[in-house]
Amino acid sequence: MSANKNQNFISLKEAAAILDYAPDYVGWLIRKRRISGRKILSKKIWKISRQTILNYASKNNQKFFYEKKWLDFYTNRKLVSLKEAAEISGYAPDYIGWLIREKKVRGKRSYAETSWELSEKTVRKYKELRDKRKRERKENLKLFLMKQTLKRMGSFSWRFALATIIIIIFGTGPIKFLHNTIQAVTDKTKITKLYVTSVQGDWQNVQNVI
Repeated sequence: MSANKNQNFISLKEAAAILDYAPDYVGWLIRKRRISGRKILSKKIWKISRQTILNYASKNNQKFFYEKKWLDFYTNRKLVSLKEAAEISGYAPDYIGWLIREKKVRGKRSYAETSWELSEKTVRKYKELRDKRKRERKENLKLFLMKQTLKRMGSFSWRFALATIIIIIFGTGPIKFLHNTIQAVTDKTKITKLYVTSVQGDWQNVQNVI
């Protein structure tokens, strides 16, 4: 990605805070070219030539603690790290770094690794697109569930669905009206017990006849 001076570039950590992702996942998105970013150099370290540190140690009568295998290992390498130089010379790595910074020996500044950075505008745009897709998926899911619900209502109990809709729209008024109508008709119907007032003839067990 070409650098733009007008863009505000941020680190993976800052981008992760905006997107609510892990920083390494943001780096993965860049490497997969799902989002634009650029590679930067990081972690400056010092390197020194094998022969330079050996010459300095010999000049200062430094007692060497390295094993022969280390010397053989670094023979074909021009520059070594401070840690490797320490294994060759017997000095501490931070002391060799101090020698270089004080210009007592020559060294070269190098980079230990690379990292990624990306523009804040790119991150914001990616977030908007992601959130939009989330909303669309959510709406599609709601629509699907609604269709499924209506389908089940129509296939299993359309009467219940119709009654529910009536209650929602009109309230319980129609149901109360129907109940009151049935109750009024029932109240008008009375059960009357009939008893005979006179009996003719020679009847026995008159009570049973009644």
